[in-house]
Amino acid sequence: MYHLIDEKTRLYACNVAEITLEDAYCILQSWGGKHSLSEVVVFYSVTQNAVVINENCKDFNSIVMLCRGFLDADAETLEDVETGNLEGNTWEPVCRVLLEARAMMEFKDNMEMLSHQKPGKEYHLMDWRTYNHLMQEQQFFNIFQYGVIMGKRTERARRAK
Repeated sequence: MYHLIDEKTRLYACNVAEITLEDAYCILQSWGGKHSLSEVVVFYSVTQNAVVINENCKDFNSIVMLCRGFLDADAETLEDVETGNLEGNTWEPVCRVLLEARAMMEFKDNMEMLSHQKPGKEYHLMDWRTYNHLMQEQQFFNIFQYGVIMGKRTERARRAK
C-alpha cells in the first residue's frame, strides 16, 4: 500500500487511489479542506505515524528532498523556519503540514515511551482531598477578586455620573 522511501525519517509514498478512509479524513483536516485529494502533495498518516507523499504530484523528487530536510532538521532550524517568512512562499502549505506532522510524530513517540514506564507512587484519597480543597480555595479567591474588580468599576461609574 504505502511504499517506504526513508525508514529513518519515516517517509512513505503512495498513490491517491491507495489512500485509506482514515488517511483521507486526516488529509482534509491537515490541509484545511481547501484542496481535493488529487491536489494534496504531502500528509501525515495517523495509522503509519509517518509522512506520506503523493506519488502523482509533478515535483515528487523536490518534495522528497524537502520532507527529508524537515524531518532531519534540529529544533533550532525548525524554529527559524516557523518564525521565518513562510507567508507567500509556494511551499507554505507543505511546510505547515510538515511542521504539524513532525510535532505529532514526536508526541506519539513520547507517548509510546511513557506507556512502557511503570507508574509512580500511588495516589491516596487524602492527596485528592487536599488537591480538591486547594482548587476550591483558588476558585473562591478568583470569585473574590472578580467581585472586588466589579465593585471598583461600579464605584467609578457612580462617581462619574
